[in-house]
Amino acid sequence: GKEANKLNIAWIKKNARDVLLKLIDKQGIEKEEKVSLEEYGIKVIQATARARNVNTQKEKEGYFRNHILPYFHEKKIFFLEDIKTTEIELWQNKMLKEKSTSTVKKCKDTLSLIMNKAVADDIISKNYVSLSDSITVVTTKRVPYTTGEVTTLLKESDGWFKVFLYLVFSTGLRTGEAIGLMWDDIDFENGFILLRGEAAKKGKTERIPLSHAARIVLQSVRRV
Repeated sequence: GKEANKLNIAWIKKNARDVLLKLIDKQGIEKEEKVSLEEYGIKVIQATARARNVNTQKEKEGYFRNHILPYFHEKKIFFLEDIKTTEIELWQNKMLKEKSTSTVKKCKDTLSLIMNKAVADDIISKNYVSLSDSITVVTTKRVPYTTGEVTTLLKESDGWFKVFLYLVFSTGLRTGEAIGLMWDDIDFENGFILLRGEAAKKGKTERIPLSHAARIVLQSVRRV
């Protein structure tokens, strides 16, 4: 809309690109809005909830809300597209100074889940979590009770707690497995415990040998 004189032509040569971009914007072509890390992250975790139980779902949400969001928001990173590999590694390093390797791994898996879904939804081109340094989970070796400690625990305990300790010490049952036992799960005649759990869902059961002494203790309690 300007006169084609030398002054205007010189100005156009210098500013043509900026003018063109302004004209394009005026024609109604809008820039795509970035995706909120918080909103998209929660949506992904809720959308995949059927793959985990209630407690695991709460843990997954906790990892996201308590360990992922606070860090990136503190760094003024609010959009999924702005999270790159280097920032993920800085976050990971900070977490490793404060949390166990197991917790950091679970938090990282949560962020990776979100990134994978973002790739599938064409929001980002790649999962930057998978490009970051891997974590080696360090487990603390558990030292079992000595024979003397077991004897002392049994001697100093009484009632149902004593029966519980006798049961787990003599069979190796986990705490949850022992607490979940029913009388029908114990075969006193053949001397074993029928362990029902994840295996039972697949039509399988596990038999745990029951010592003669353990049978006597359990039978005496059952009579009471």
